[in-house]
Amino acid sequence: MEASHRLEVLSLYRRILKEASLFFDPNASRIYLKERTKERFRAHKDEINARRIKNQLADARKAFHQLQRANVYDVKSVMRILELSYGRRGKKKHELLKPFISFPSAAPAPLISRVPRTAPPRISPPLRALLASQVKSVDPVLPVPKHKPLHPRREANLRWRHFSKITNQVLPPLPQDVVSELEEKAGKNLRDAEVEERMDDRRELGEKEKKCLDERRETEGVPRSPRDKVRNGEPYHVGRPHIPRSRLIRRFYQKLLAQVPIMHVSVTDKDEKDNVESQLTNQLGTHSLEVLINKPNIQYKFSKSAWADRRPLPLVSCEDREGLEDSELESKMKDKGKKKNERRESGPLKNIKKSYL
Repeated sequence: MEASHRLEVLSLYRRILKEASLFFDPNASRIYLKERTKERFRAHKDEINARRIKNQLADARKAFHQLQRANVYDVKSVMRILELSYGRRGKKKHELLKPFISFPSAAPAPLISRVPRTAPPRISPPLRALLASQVKSVDPVLPVPKHKPLHPRREANLRWRHFSKITNQVLPPLPQDVVSELEEKAGKNLRDAEVEERMDDRRELGEKEKKCLDERRETEGVPRSPRDKVRNGEPYHVGRPHIPRSRLIRRFYQKLLAQVPIMHVSVTDKDEKDNVESQLTNQLGTHSLEVLINKPNIQYKFSKSAWADRRPLPLVSCEDREGLEDSELESKMKDKGKKKNERRESGPLKNIKKSYL
């Protein structure tokens, strides 16, 4: 590597590490960003090909500018870094998915005897449950030729192509302790006082004070949104808010939780149930698949966190339901649905339907 390239690379390396230390998520900053930066720069420190050096410097500058945008809370850049850090994309995603693919299960027989390459892909029970929870169909829709049967080699190729496609799309679960940490950051343990804290200042103001505050914003030219600075021609990373509300940070984690499936293991055999549950709790709250090997009476289910984005939380707590039976709640919900249907049928749409009949 030439002396000019060496100085440029060292300068860029320091700037990337500095930007990585400013990222708001400590796990992404310390564990992923810094380690990944050191790993990538060390892997190519002895590069002598000028074209490769140029391409790698371009990639490093691209990563640096993305970190700059993430540190001023650009949504797309922040979500990309969080997805890379928590295994929603990239190398870490494949590492988290590997235990599901390598989970021991019976291998399917080849479609042509004595030709092992025609064997369909092996899908273990936990992997099948994970795929079924996220993709449209685990098994491919095979074509039906008109004049001859489908050749076994082509069928094997189609099955493997479909398997590769859906395994690239699927998102693996995270350990339970990491999910609990993300849920806390998404607002799980947020107290009611903290939720209402944002409204207290505005609530104490009278109508006259609120009107004065709105007029002051209009006269002094306070921007209504962070994009106003960008529209005025300022640099992109300057036109974003540098001190965000905690609500914005919570919504980043809620978006991330929407991409994190949670695995639930249920044991059908009562004798093995206590043994398996005790082993799972000893794994620091994480569902280790090694504990579940050679245990046939196990069912796998996947769900999303209650704190994930676009997943409404229950409006009625257990205290509110106290004294009410399940049958009463179901009847009330059915009555409410009937009333909605009656309103729709008695509305203006009913007259329109009659006129067309």
